[in-house]
Amino acid sequence: MAYFRELLQNTPEEIILPKELKLAVGDSSEWVPELRKRLTQLQYYTHDYPDKDDSTQYIYGGILSDQLAVFQRAFGLEADSVVGEQTIKKLNITFAEKIKTIKINMERWRWLPRNFMADTY
Repeated sequence: MAYFRELLQNTPEEIILPKELKLAVGDSSEWVPELRKRLTQLQYYTHDYPDKDDSTQYIYGGILSDQLAVFQRAFGLEADSVVGEQTIKKLNITFAEKIKTIKINMERWRWLPRNFMADTY
């Protein structure tokens, strides 16, 4: 939660991708660098960025598509590396929404019995 609070306070503009964006491996789009930045914000892309002069920065594939599959798997989506409606919906969850979800889940845990798992093993 601290990470998302820090992002919320220190990120001048949260990257939100257009909901109609669709990308498959090998596609080229002006949104590919923004997708890379969004995955970086969400800690799913930790690799070097292509040079700004490198025209391949607009081609979707390689490490970026592999990391998107990791993101998809983590969010319960089919890990097909295709950027589609459901993937965009998960990518566009704002930092404020993430913080709210974490708080709700922490409250749920607070109400569980302290020995929640003790009797199961």
